[in-house]
Amino acid sequence: MSGMYAPFNIDVFAIFGSFGCFVKTSYPAAFRMHMLMPLILLSVVMTAWAVAKVYRALACDKCCKPHYDDKILKARVLKNVNFILFVMYPGLGLRIFRVFATECFNPPDLQFPTVCAPEDYYMSSDLSVRVTDPEYMEMYTWAWFWMLVYVFGVPGIYIVVLYKFRNTIAHDPDDPNESVHPEHHTEVMAVRTEFGSMYKDYKRKYYYFEIIEMGRKISLVGGLVLLGRSGMQVFVGVIICFFYVLTAAYLEPLTSKTDQMLQYATSIQLFCTLITGLMLNYRAFERKEGLGDPNSDIFLEVWLMFSMFIVFGVILLVFVTILNVMRKKKASKKGDKETVEKGKTDEPSVGNESAKDTGKEGATKVPDSDVVKEATI
Repeated sequence: MSGMYAPFNIDVFAIFGSFGCFVKTSYPAAFRMHMLMPLILLSVVMTAWAVAKVYRALACDKCCKPHYDDKILKARVLKNVNFILFVMYPGLGLRIFRVFATECFNPPDLQFPTVCAPEDYYMSSDLSVRVTDPEYMEMYTWAWFWMLVYVFGVPGIYIVVLYKFRNTIAHDPDDPNESVHPEHHTEVMAVRTEFGSMYKDYKRKYYYFEIIEMGRKISLVGGLVLLGRSGMQVFVGVIICFFYVLTAAYLEPLTSKTDQMLQYATSIQLFCTLITGLMLNYRAFERKEGLGDPNSDIFLEVWLMFSMFIVFGVILLVFVTILNVMRKKKASKKGDKETVEKGKTDEPSVGNESAKDTGKEGATKVPDSDVVKEATI
């Protein structure tokens, strides 16, 4: 199941995990590669930025002049960097927190060990890795370092940037088609171009809501891993989802009604999934103790089928919404292009009409000059 999300997390080892016979895909190896992947992608972006700078400096102005300047180049670099961090952040947090999730396996009682020595603990994500192995101890140390860099560093960068430009963001209208006051136009457009991807989807009074989103993601994806496979894990997830849905419903931070609807749908779907998990744990306890009505299992099976349809329905809704947005953007660009071409074709006709009008005026003035000449004679 986690392999389905590997392309979104850019997790190479999760995608090609079936090639374990040819490539070492143990958790420590996957951990190292996953932690270095953002740095590799950022180095590619910076290399492209340097190449574009050199090309602009050496390019001939007449034959191959680039259609960008330093401001546009800087804005695109920042946009790509923000996209990489936004996409990879949940996966990085999950990979880091899984390092600290361990389980005790102590024969002869594997389920409920009475005494667990340090050598009896293994990683929950990879039972071939013992916590006393030198490879795990090295990974454990690096996990704390990468936690500071990614889990706390990325939101810290967002907080610093948004706080620094909070006054400028306040002058940026919620509707991008609305004009900006001339007094603040230059600085607003500069901040929107460079850092707009951090706040443009939210109402300006809730410009900080992306930080709340990141906190929710890292709590659900990474923090719950530390609670193990217990009912408390599901319970904490339900509490987080409940307060998030309550906050989103009260504030309605998104500017687009479509995005707001998708936010509700995905949040409620996740909430229903966690409630289902909590009920499954409780029914397992009831069966073990001989409690409950067996007919309850029928209702639970129906609810599981309904939850599955909800998941796929939300996924379909997201894809349909993305296609509609892309179609609207394409139609808008096509309309702008037709408007520009129509304006170009109208310019010569306007010039010809003005020339004709000038000629007519000149023709009407000729008799006046003849009359003047006759009067002079």
